[in-house]
Amino acid sequence: MTEKTGGSDVGGTETIAVQQKDGTYQINGYKFYTSATTSEGTILLARIVDSSGSSVSGSRGLSTFFVKLRDDNGDLNKITVHRLKKKLGTRAVPTAELELHGTPGILVGQAGRGIPTISAILNITRIHNAINAVGMMRRAVALCRDYSFRRKAFGKLLADTPLHLSVLAEMEVQYRAGLQLVMDTVILMGRLECKKANDVESRRFRILTPLLKLFTAKQAITVISEAVEAFGGLGYMEDSDLPRLLRDAQVLAIWEGTTNVLSMDVWRPMSSNPSILSELCDYFHSLMDSPLEQLQSSISEVKKRIKDIKKQAEYMILQASSDPLLIPSSARKFAYSKSICS
Repeated sequence: MTEKTGGSDVGGTETIAVQQKDGTYQINGYKFYTSATTSEGTILLARIVDSSGSSVSGSRGLSTFFVKLRDDNGDLNKITVHRLKKKLGTRAVPTAELELHGTPGILVGQAGRGIPTISAILNITRIHNAINAVGMMRRAVALCRDYSFRRKAFGKLLADTPLHLSVLAEMEVQYRAGLQLVMDTVILMGRLECKKANDVESRRFRILTPLLKLFTAKQAITVISEAVEAFGGLGYMEDSDLPRLLRDAQVLAIWEGTTNVLSMDVWRPMSSNPSILSELCDYFHSLMDSPLEQLQSSISEVKKRIKDIKKQAEYMILQASSDPLLIPSSARKFAYSKSICS
């Protein structure tokens, strides 16, 4: 999707597609960031132009296409790789600048409906991003727990140090919270794909997917950074593999939509349909029924926070018409606070 004109802002896409007699399209354009260039195929956005060279501007003029990266001989399918990117992390994944010279493509979905079509794919890739984040958190926690039973400081193992254990416990909580949110969202996606979800669940999925992605991406960076510190000087050494893990985690907050973009994805449906907010809060409350006495104080605190967030959102919706800067400036904090409750 990303071109020189922008990443999340796809309305400026310059890649064009010209329909051929056999119903396929020839695609010409320049893609600035293309990950996993070793894959067999890709989905991309392009602007259909007619025989006179005219097209619809903005995001409404975009369509979605499937392209095979290689032809029947195994050569690049009218694609030029201009250069591989030098990245902070994820260096095992080749990311390149590609140029398409009349590359054959097949229209996916309706012409001019590229954004809605590719949004369904984004739901899947955002969940993949979250699974990756949770897996990286799990690895960091596992390494720290193992190390705590091997490293001695001040005459005892780190595993016997209450302060160190409290740090590990917080990391574990963040990991488990992310895992729970991933599984809840995946189950919901499964219900939607099997056409068993009702309207309330469909609206919830639209909110949970960006919430899941922004929360787990940010928490992965925090947890892995804590793991580096938990190892002390050894964690700063490349031999520990933690620096690589930390570098790789940084892209999780960028891939498939930055935190700001996701925050607006959370806010837009809520502002257009305020009932979604009440439905989501009711859902959160339903998850907190527990007979365990030791959890009641924590549950009460979370319920209070949900109530406060609901009031904040209702106020923002009320004030949005008179203060157009309120939503764009506050959406990020609102979305992140909502994800913590999730």
